Amino acid sequence: MAMSLRYSTIVISWEDFMNEFVPEPDISKPEYPFDTFSPFSGPRCEEGFLVSLTEAVNHRDLCPGYTFLHSSRNNANQYCDNGKPACYGMVRKGEPSTNLYEPIDWSNVEVPIECRAAEPNEDPFSEQRPNMQMHAENQEDSLHQIFWFIHEIFARQHRVFLFAVFILGPHARVLRADRSGIFSTEWINCTTAGGRLAEFFWRVSCLSPAERGHDPTAERVLYDSPYANMLKAAERALDKNDYLHSLFKTTLDPNWPWWLLRFEDEGARKLRTFVVGKPHFVSSDIAPWYT
Repeated sequence: MAMSLRYSTIVISWEDFMNEFVPEPDISKPEYPFDTFSPFSGPRCEEGFLVSLTEAVNHRDLCPGYTFLHSSRNNANQYCDNGKPACYGMVRKGEPSTNLYEPIDWSNVEVPIECRAAEPNEDPFSEQRPNMQMHAENQEDSLHQIFWFIHEIFARQHRVFLFAVFILGPHARVLRADRSGIFSTEWINCTTAGGRLAEFFWRVSCLSPAERGHDPTAERVLYDSPYANMLKAAERALDKNDYLHSLFKTTLDPNWPWWLLRFEDEGARKLRTFVVGKPHFVSSDIAPWYT
């Protein structure tokens, strides 16, 4: 899949990012002190970083209601379009695919995480690049991988924006991406300031769905719900030889999330409700273009 990398990127301080996008919740912090959080205790490789961060967050239950998953490099069966295994992310508990070593269901991921055990020259958000342009193939490859995660989530979830984390060696950046650009924090040294990453995950877990970027007019439809049965009944009622039947049937993909959408009809002055399945077309760009 070819993706456009023409995308605005703005790097701001950690304090400005947190104050603007991830405000501190009005509840008590966990008993576990953030400043003792050490996410990278394992081998200095991509899988070592993934495993140690997953275990560090899940073991301390830093994010109530969420768990952290990763696809093992040895048994992952989900790949990015550049052939690299999908990494992992922060997922709501109680949703499908919550086993630590199962492939990630992008319809349930709250915060995708891209991890690379590499050199700083792979950082696509380096403040030293004039006009934030790519000057190396590996920088563009890193950004392409991040875009792939964002694209997969935007395609399956009704999102206004999302948070993501980019890990490069022992350092990390926290990102906020919408359809116009990305805000990135400055580098976080996870060896000396791992508590910042821990506090970010905790704060995100305390946000409302809208504050995490979810469209409040969209509601997930379970496949055994009355709304899902309406879709299945409509498919059975169509003429099997009709072209519309084949189109409609492709939207009822059980491997794709179905949604209930509510819109206020200002002309009729009433609420209209639509049940939708898989789109027929998803643009390779992050800009909104789905049918």
